[in-house]
Amino acid sequence: MPAFAGKDLVILVNTTGSTFAPIMGLRTKSVDFGTQQVDVTNSDSIGRWRELLGGAGVNSMNFKGQGVFQDDPAFNSTFDAYIGGVIKTYQVIIPGLAQIIGQFLVSDMNFAGQYNAELTADVTFASAAALTIQRY
Repeated sequence: MPAFAGKDLVILVNTTGSTFAPIMGLRTKSVDFGTQQVDVTNSDSIGRWRELLGGAGVNSMNFKGQGVFQDDPAFNSTFDAYIGGVIKTYQVIIPGLAQIIGQFLVSDMNFAGQYNAELTADVTFASAAALTIQRY
């Protein structure tokens, strides 16, 4: 089974129609999938162990990018979406696993910089609708 480089995890923003552009300058990227747990534990649960109801929770996906801020059209589009509270279409490519396309809200954006270092940006995205997941 081959290994993949972290740089191959790609975050892209929809620019026009079916065209996606990478958000430049990102050094670290992460993707988190989650399912809300539905607890159905009751007084009849064996040994007082928690019981969960499968397939009943809300699914979600969050992803984050951290890196050097660059005056890049894709990043500027993401910043505008954050300021306006606009949900946009993003694409995440997880090499060897899947391509994910869907609607995301920019939920958090931070900038930081020391006087003798580069300006950095951290951006967090939260899924806002059902996702299209194409497995490789």
